[in-house]
Amino acid sequence: MKNFFQKIFSKKNEDIRKVITFLGIKIKFISKKQLYKKIIRDFNSIIHAQNSKINELKNKILPSCSRYNIQKNNLIYLFSNSSYRLLDEDERINGLEIIINGYGNEIYLDEKTEFIDSVININTNDNKIVIKEIEKAFFNIECFLGDNQTLYWDSGYGSFRRSNFHLFGENSSITIGKNCLLSDTTIWTSDCHSLFLNNKLMNGDANHVKIGDNCWIGSQTFFTKNASINNNTIVGARAVITKAFNECNLILAGNPADIVGRDKTWEIYAPEKLKTTGKEIY
Repeated sequence: MKNFFQKIFSKKNEDIRKVITFLGIKIKFISKKQLYKKIIRDFNSIIHAQNSKINELKNKILPSCSRYNIQKNNLIYLFSNSSYRLLDEDERINGLEIIINGYGNEIYLDEKTEFIDSVININTNDNKIVIKEIEKAFFNIECFLGDNQTLYWDSGYGSFRRSNFHLFGENSSITIGKNCLLSDTTIWTSDCHSLFLNNKLMNGDANHVKIGDNCWIGSQTFFTKNASINNNTIVGARAVITKAFNECNLILAGNPADIVGRDKTWEIYAPEKLKTTGKEIY
């Protein structure tokens, strides 16, 4: 018996001593080497699981407590309890990333706005961003290539799909009126590259883009520099607005966009849900 167990546990017979049956019971033997490997595997599994939990906790905690990446001499205000207050140094706004590498910039936000994976990225000086209370704010805002630029977004529906606003010119501006509904809309205030005619610069002036009140902007629309639309305008999907439309109650579509209809109004509710709002339908 002694010789039997010595043989079973000997180094030389490591390959054959896997499982033996003793009185009908299967007994598994493993070597020290296999035991060490199993311990290491189990230990690594535990560490991996703990690291996953730590990372998950980090992702939940850090966005709410880590500081925004902004230089000094920039101010962020939050409208709360009927007045604006300065955002605390360690305070963050859910769903909004802010990066500022210039100076003298001011950002005004409303605590009731729901930001969704949005970014404000400023790389110049003395710019002003104002976003009033809007239902959904899903956007990227970039300020590059010029100082004293302004974005003013009045209260209303907002952007339910990601919109992109590019302020790329000295003293340029973007204005969005009340109760506007945007959908992955893109706005540029500049050509971003210089254009010459007979060695004369053609596009060096400040540019302004304006959207009036109660406008419905369809999916994947594009506004170029100095484009504007007036109140109660509907813009079809993928339209490119390249000039000023001064009439109200227009329907625009095409590339470049043109007038395809007049005097129609719109509601944010889908037709099948409109009756539940209590609004009269004629």
